[in-house]
Amino acid sequence: MLEKINKNITNICLSLFSLALTYFFLEFFMLRFLFPILPLQSHGSLNKGIKVLPQSSKQSTIPLDYIAIVGDSYAQGFGDWFLNVPKSSNDPFHSAHILNKLTEKDVITFGASGSGSLRGLVTEPISQFEFINSTISYSIDKPDFFLVYFYEGNDLNDNIQDIEQRFKPNYDINRIFEPSYFEKFIEEVVLGKDETYINSQSFGLYKNLFILDFGLNVIKEQVLQLRDKFKNDNSTNSNTEYQKKWKDGKVNEVFIKGNKVKIPDGLQSPALELSKEQIHLAIYVFEQSILYLNKYFKDVPIYIMYIPSPLSCYTISSDSVKIQTSTEAYDTFPSYFIKERSAFISKSIENIAQKNGFVFFDTRKDIQDLASERIIHGPLDWKHFNKEGYTCLAEIIIEKLKKEKFNR
Repeated sequence: MLEKINKNITNICLSLFSLALTYFFLEFFMLRFLFPILPLQSHGSLNKGIKVLPQSSKQSTIPLDYIAIVGDSYAQGFGDWFLNVPKSSNDPFHSAHILNKLTEKDVITFGASGSGSLRGLVTEPISQFEFINSTISYSIDKPDFFLVYFYEGNDLNDNIQDIEQRFKPNYDINRIFEPSYFEKFIEEVVLGKDETYINSQSFGLYKNLFILDFGLNVIKEQVLQLRDKFKNDNSTNSNTEYQKKWKDGKVNEVFIKGNKVKIPDGLQSPALELSKEQIHLAIYVFEQSILYLNKYFKDVPIYIMYIPSPLSCYTISSDSVKIQTSTEAYDTFPSYFIKERSAFISKSIENIAQKNGFVFFDTRKDIQDLASERIIHGPLDWKHFNKEGYTCLAEIIIEKLKKEKFNR
């Protein structure tokens, strides 16, 4: 009887050892080969610290001699192209893929939807870079250069919101324009309270078990979906607002091929609802964020891409425009305000680039030329470029990079 029990225990131990060995083989050897074919629908279940690894705009899992894009949802690639790509695939869907194809260089994006300058230019690139290089299985070098996507449509609004929610409650607003004091805020709050960055600063076995973490996240998501289905609540569907085309507006109208065309009301603008004081503060936040990025990734060149808001892309034919607002602010403005405000913000960002030794690329004219011939947003998502818009953006970047290198 005892001999039979010992034999069963031995068999169980051997089975557990075999299972563990198989798991660690998959985790530390096979996973890097599986990343490139991981479907888009599964990317969100991965540990946030390694979300660049399955991106398909590079030759293999680990990017080499690569371009890094930072910014918000434009850098992440949101838009109709993404919405129309089968989520069971890992197919191309934004400017990073076009840049990869045309330059034959690896391209990754640290872009994060809904982020302002602090998260887009500081938290995401630094925390992910630190996290990957703190793991047992993976490490990446610094990029060849950064493409900073500055989007005039809501970056400044997001920066103001960040100050209201994260700076004011804990720091002296009267000292916000002291760079050293603001840097303290970045280190203590922006990075210091980010979960991915915190995890990157210490060793832990679990943070290296990505398959286990992935599996648990999938189970958690399935439970949440079942709960919401039971409640008849679709709030977890991130594409809910894009299930149908935006309606043509009653106010907004543009010229396409010389003809007047209605476009949706409530579109993002060059921060028309912000005061000059708010814009000044928001631009300062952008400057301090990009300076911190530059300080951390020392000697890595930075190119700033100025991306116009939807209303700045088109030639407006209506006398006024109805914009999206983040507050209860007035939402209708004379159409000529768009050009004036866009020029003001663009010049401010260009001045930051010149003052700090960065390269500034203004994409507005080329994008406006394309938008005079066709619609480059929507029809499902009017906050972002569609495939033609992202293709145009990537081609502009490549052309300007060529000219920059030639001039040097």
